[in-house]
Amino acid sequence: MSGHMRLLPLALAASLLFVSATARSQGVQTVGNGCGGNAGAGASLDLVGTLDLGSTSNMVARGMPAPTAGVLLYSFHGGEWNGIQLPLPLQGLGITGCSLALRPDMQMPFWAVNGTMTWPVRIPRLRSYEGQTLYGQAFFIDPLANAAGIGATPGVSGTIAINEAPTSMVSSITQWGITFVFAHPVRAGQFAGGDWFVVGEAPIVDMQPPVAIVGGRTQNGAMIDPDPSTPSQGYDSNLYSTYAGFYDPALNCALGIGAATPLVLAAGHSLVKTISSTDTTRVPRLRTAAVLTTVPTVPRVGSFRPPYAGTDHQVRFDTGMLDLDRLLALSPTPGAPDLATETARFERVWLDHAPSWIGRMMHPTDNMPDYGRDLASLLGEAMLLCNTNLPLAQRALLAQRIVQIGIDDYGVLHAGGRWPGTGGHGSGRKMPILFAGALLRDPAMLGIGQGYVSQRLASGTATTFFGEDCQTFYVAQTGTGVINWGYGDYSPADVGRADWGFAHVDFPQDDHAAWDSSPYRVCCTANAWVGHVLVARMMGLVPAWNHPALFDYTDRYMTTATTPWERAWSPWVAAMWDSYRQQF
Repeated sequence: MSGHMRLLPLALAASLLFVSATARSQGVQTVGNGCGGNAGAGASLDLVGTLDLGSTSNMVARGMPAPTAGVLLYSFHGGEWNGIQLPLPLQGLGITGCSLALRPDMQMPFWAVNGTMTWPVRIPRLRSYEGQTLYGQAFFIDPLANAAGIGATPGVSGTIAINEAPTSMVSSITQWGITFVFAHPVRAGQFAGGDWFVVGEAPIVDMQPPVAIVGGRTQNGAMIDPDPSTPSQGYDSNLYSTYAGFYDPALNCALGIGAATPLVLAAGHSLVKTISSTDTTRVPRLRTAAVLTTVPTVPRVGSFRPPYAGTDHQVRFDTGMLDLDRLLALSPTPGAPDLATETARFERVWLDHAPSWIGRMMHPTDNMPDYGRDLASLLGEAMLLCNTNLPLAQRALLAQRIVQIGIDDYGVLHAGGRWPGTGGHGSGRKMPILFAGALLRDPAMLGIGQGYVSQRLASGTATTFFGEDCQTFYVAQTGTGVINWGYGDYSPADVGRADWGFAHVDFPQDDHAAWDSSPYRVCCTANAWVGHVLVARMMGLVPAWNHPALFDYTDRYMTTATTPWERAWSPWVAAMWDSYRQQF
């Protein structure tokens, strides 16, 4: 399509179709005066439909002479042109009775056989268009209009909607058994995933269930803007069991609040409230958690909640930005998980901001699996489901929830968090970020492979961010006659082979060339990575991952491991690997 046939950049096209009269777009206004056209009523221009991101409306000119030629002027600027006030009367040019309604930035010639023209107006799904006003005006040949023989429609203007999320005034908010009570009604609404936001300041006078001290253990705490660079926390004094020293009561913002001492949460913050678990048979010390975010303005409808961790809580993404065409539509092998059941497992926040294996004890039992292997396996299974040929409308909700996890994980990473690979811990956090980056077309999330490299250099300098990357490596010579810093009993014949270590980047002394040297090789790591590696291949994200050793090792692993549960913690994921690995 040629450039002059576009009304909005790369998004609008001309048409000669006749459109019957329909309702004028809400908020559309007539600007200036027209002249000429059919006797009596004259010519008109209207905007019909909804002016919203991603929508298509119509700009319709009627009442022009039939046939006639003309030009449509359109612009995002009205009011003035080079210091000249608009509308500008045109009698000085002989176009008596008409005025110029807009700055003539762009023009589109037309030929109207029956005196009517329609131009479809498709608004790009770009946030930069929100709130902008589109102006249009048609000029046409009409020998009877005036001395110049030129007629015109009046101008028309319409503002592209800022489609805000629904809000209401509330005195309290309850989610997952957690209640926030305010000193006075506040304006509140919900993000796409159901988590709540408050517009402006939130004066909190109570949080239920309240902080309780039982047997010397402080329970049901809350934190503002959790710092993921440290394991210190204010949720529960026994959160890390014998590592209780990481509890800091100064971080527990639920302590001491009341009507006389409210917790006043300014706009731009995140509040995480928890309910502790008293189930001694489970590793985690939390049962559930809910996130309340304060925002300076009402977010767009369908917005994703910003990350709960760190200090950057700007709302950047919404579900309308999801590029679901990035998902494949492959036939699932028999035994696929139930889509509704799988989707429900990602409904609540995955609280995961402790930079250590002890973060397992932070994972709320009602919200997520606690062990790295288990949460990684579940995510791999779910991301594979998103790439099957099940109805897209049903897959979309699951994809949306995984994207929220990716947004949260990126927030943790960006604020200084990490998930080092130690045994069965640390896996499963990288691919959700890449998955979210791909569907949102976000370069920052897609750039984590380059920006956050987990590696141990020959010098011994180490950086650790993601479990899978920390535990997979190519056997290499690290000095003259030295392989892998002298650890692992590797021979020169092993150099270049993709291998696994219990905590290779941090502790290469725990690497071993022998396949059966550590039970963690088969019990709790690669058997949970299979889905992530396969999805990365399917979605073309291997370059973005930027850790080839993981992909080569997983191929080696899947041809070496034989016991079904050792090959993949999810049998269905193993079946999908066997069916599709050669294709991707």
